[in-house]
Amino acid sequence: MKYKNISLVILIGLIFSQALFSQESKEVNYFDKKHEISISGMNIFDNNMEETYYYPYPWINWFYPYYSYTINKDNRLYGLAYKYHISKHALRLNFYFNNSSDKETHPNNDYPGTPDVTEYNISRYRIGFGYEINKNFVRTGIFFGFDFYYDFRKEFSKSEAVRTDRYYNDPEDNNNYIEVKVNDKTSNTDNKDSYGITPLIGVKYFLTPYLSFSTEARFIIENYRSNNEYWYFNDHPEYGRDQTDISEHIGSLSKIATVGTFSVNIHF
Repeated sequence: MKYKNISLVILIGLIFSQALFSQESKEVNYFDKKHEISISGMNIFDNNMEETYYYPYPWINWFYPYYSYTINKDNRLYGLAYKYHISKHALRLNFYFNNSSDKETHPNNDYPGTPDVTEYNISRYRIGFGYEINKNFVRTGIFFGFDFYYDFRKEFSKSEAVRTDRYYNDPEDNNNYIEVKVNDKTSNTDNKDSYGITPLIGVKYFLTPYLSFSTEARFIIENYRSNNEYWYFNDHPEYGRDQTDISEHIGSLSKIATVGTFSVNIHF
């Protein structure tokens, strides 16, 4: 909510700030350039979102303990965009990407010399094209439009841990056990394809006739398909397993995108 309030203030300020420059800018046409190239960031407030994974699945054995690891997911996208302006209309083309990783080590109380390790990697690519209508005021412009887009994302995470567990010589005697060293390994791979349309509204402010800043808010209407492969391994002498589960998810969603698409634009 804090970021949304800040962004709303920025949008309102940009819209009305053109009044301050109306006198000295009367003879300058800031909107007569046909070409616009932008360096953009999307979802810039969506960094370091934590997600927790549990292993093995809790329902494998009700009496078998399960563990968890947490990763930091980076949903930000960076890219280039191009607009071709025709009077008060424009054609849009954009490309965004993100390739980021995270690796963490955690102290191991059972085996201090062997820390727990978690790793995460995301590769994401998004291409879009669309159309917009512009309403211009001296230095400030408001635009409305839409983008069609295709988005591909691949996420991979894994965790390795060593722990001490119990091996019961007599399952009916809770005191008859020995402690054993157990290696836990898990990985999760998720491939997701999505496509859809994003109606949008934005505002642009010119610093000079050749340089401007802009921001936009989007509403997402999307169809997606994801394929997930989960692998779990442990070498416990009684409950050891080497298991792979594959699942597919198909669906759709509609939502307001997180406020946080900002661009630096060059006009010529």
